Order: sequence, then structure tokens, then C-alpha cells
Amino acid sequence: MRNMRARRIAKWFGITIAVLTLVVLLAPWKPFAEKKLVAILVAKGFTPAQLSIDHMGLHGLVLKDVALGEPALKLSTLTLAYQPRALLDGRIEDVEITGLSIRAAEGDEGWSVEGVQHLLQQKSGGAPAAIPVTKAALAALPLSSIAVRESHLSVAGKAIQAELPLSILLQQKGAAKLKLESNAPTVQFGENKVAIGRIGMDVLLDDGKPQWNGTWAVEDMVVTSEALAVPPLNASGSATIFADSIELSGTATSKDGSYKADFSLHYSLNKPAESFALLKQLNMPFNGGRLATHNVKFILDGKKRALNFNLALSEIDVNALMQTLTSNRATGTGVVSGNVPVTISAGGKISIGKGVLKAQGPGQIALAPGVIPGDNAQVTVVRDVMKNLQYKVLALEFGMAENNQLSAKLAVEGQNPDVEGGRPIKLTINLSGDLLDLILQNVMLMTDPKSFIEQENHETNH
Repeated sequence: MRNMRARRIAKWFGITIAVLTLVVLLAPWKPFAEKKLVAILVAKGFTPAQLSIDHMGLHGLVLKDVALGEPALKLSTLTLAYQPRALLDGRIEDVEITGLSIRAAEGDEGWSVEGVQHLLQQKSGGAPAAIPVTKAALAALPLSSIAVRESHLSVAGKAIQAELPLSILLQQKGAAKLKLESNAPTVQFGENKVAIGRIGMDVLLDDGKPQWNGTWAVEDMVVTSEALAVPPLNASGSATIFADSIELSGTATSKDGSYKADFSLHYSLNKPAESFALLKQLNMPFNGGRLATHNVKFILDGKKRALNFNLALSEIDVNALMQTLTSNRATGTGVVSGNVPVTISAGGKISIGKGVLKAQGPGQIALAPGVIPGDNAQVTVVRDVMKNLQYKVLALEFGMAENNQLSAKLAVEGQNPDVEGGRPIKLTINLSGDLLDLILQNVMLMTDPKSFIEQENHETNH
């Protein structure tokens, strides 16, 4: 009797569950739930808000075609996986987002992010931004993991434009880890473009310290610039994430090792003035030799600042340097080394301070005859001397002329074995603009003192 009664109760319970399930499936609950979710988002500052529910069950929810704000922050799907009991406590197991499109733009009042700018402004007026860097802080998040896939970040700034495909994974299960990846991103600074094969960062939560530790890497970075030819580069290094700052350090090198740069980055979430990038060391080929600089600091507070640094040049080919300075109207042999200070103003204007490059041994200099203007005996001598000047001392002094154009002064000591029996002479030559302006007085003083004195007296009397 009891068994029969139990079977009847079980049958009734089953029929009841089935009927309730049909009611849930057939009732117009989706429009109601969609309106409720939209109202919640609008109350949080995401206005306007649009979405549709693709699936909703005891263990999951799938939203499609989500658009927040105007202009809108968009995503294709948002999947929430949860356990009913945990959901009652406001906790979600897993979140997966696909097709997220983030657009950041820089205007006259600073940076903005489409769709969430109102929310960011609310947060900026409250407590300082903080990254969870302890197990307790992570446990306070209402989810166990979040994955962002097939997504995209567009950056439109006054000095930078970037397109970065995005993949992000944050999970607490087991060892807490954060993984970021971007495949085939592109970045542009003015006329300079950077194409990258892959950017990646993997960090783990430190068990003993309030921070994340890990590594980052940039693969197949190709720089396109009219001012500089650089082979493909790879870069890698260490990453440390604190509650209020991010620190990166690493090295970028070309495949053959001829280009190398060591650098570090410190970015503060709440104190922009303390954010900076430091180029610890740069070493690269230049005109047959090497160019290097050290400890160049870039302040990343968004303000335009002057930049001062020193370029160290070693074993630069005299022939390549002379052709560059004279539009291919002079040749030479030997190598020079030295230092040249450089200043880049806040407005982007480049100026060269007083610097000197000196030859490390003897060599030869030759100027094309047509470079030296004039038609007299003294000019003829100068042309003949400069056809084949065998120098023992050579120095190139750089600076900026009054018209803010780069100028260079060449001082040489030597002789031409085919002129005046190879008598030793000293020459000073100004290299400025598109022409070689030879200081003929200095040349005549060394090659023909009598003519120089007669010319000076003639100019004084008149």
C-alpha cells in the first residue's frame, strides 16, 4: 500500500516538473528577462543598452549582439556558466566573451573608450584603480575565470594609431594565471609603421608577495620608416604587475644580433607623472660602423617634453659620411669615432649640439672639382689639393647653424703628393646646406701666404 502511494506521489511530482518545464519553455520569459537585463545595465551607466538572450538555463546564460553606450561598445556573445546555489550568492563560475570590439580615442580632453566612458569617469572620481594581486582579492571577484576571444582593440591617438586583435584569459582555478595575446597587431607613429607577428604575456600570481610575475614576448616586429631601415626584431623579457603599477623589462634584437636594445617600462595606474620608459642601451649599425646611446628616459604622462641624449658613434666610414654630408660630391677613406649630443624639443624639432668625430688613423679625402666655386690661381690650387688629400689628422665638428640647419666643419692636416711637392697643409672646410662652402682664406693661408696677405690689405683699404 505504501509502495503504491509512493509511486503515485513520484508520478505526480514528475508530471508537475514536466508541466513547469513546459511553462518555462513556452512562456514569453525571454522578452521580460531581456528588458530586465537592459534596465540593470542602464542603471549602471551603460546607456543605451541592447542585447538578446540566446539561451538561458539552470547552469548557463548566453547573450548575443550586446551593444553598450553611444558610440557603442559591442560584443558578439557573452556566455555565463554557473551553479544554481553559487548564483544565489552572486557568484559565476566562468565567463566567455567573443567578438568584443573596443575603440579608444584621444581628443582635446584626453582619452575616451566608446561605450564605457561614463563608467570610467565615475570610477576616476572614486577610489584609486587597483589590480587584484592576492588570493583574497581574486576571491572577491564574482567569477572563477573570464576568457575574451576573437576580439579587437582599436586605438586612435594624436601621435599613435593601433589595431590589436585580442585574446585574454584570467583564471583562479589551481594556480591563478593571466594570459594576454595579440596576433598580427599593427601600430603607427606618424609616418612610421610597425607590423608585429605576435604579442604575448603570461603571468602567475605570486604566492609570497602581492604581485603577478611572468614573461612577455614580441615576435617578428617589422618597422617601416623612411628615416631608418631596421631588420625584423624579436623582443622578450620579464613582467611584474603590482596593485597600482606595471613593470616590464627586456631586450629587442635582430636575427643576426646587429641591432640590440635593452629597455624597461614603469606604468603607474594612478600617478601618470611617474610613468616612464627607459632605453637603457641601444646599439645598431650606422654608415659602416656602430651607433649607440644609453639611459634615454621618456616620461609617459601624456605631456610634450624636450628630450636630450648623446649619440656615441664608433668606426663610422668616412666615405659614407662624406657622401651623406655633400650629396655624393666627396669621397674618403678611413673611419671616425666620437660623440654628438642631440635635443628633441617639445614640439618635435631636432637640434644637434656641439659634437666632434675624429679619425682613428690616416686616410684620404677627395672633393669633386666642381664643388669649389671660382676661377683664379688660388682656387685652382685648392681644387688640385682636394683632388687627393692624404690626411694624417681629420676631425668633423657638428652643430646647428643660425638657420637651424645641420652644419659640419671638416678640419684636416695632410698633404697632396701631386701638389707643391707634397708640402704639409691644414684645411678647414664648412659643410652646410647643399653645398661645400670652402673657407678659401684658411686654404690660401696655408698654401700661398703672400696672396692671402695681399687680399686682406686690399679688402681693408676698400
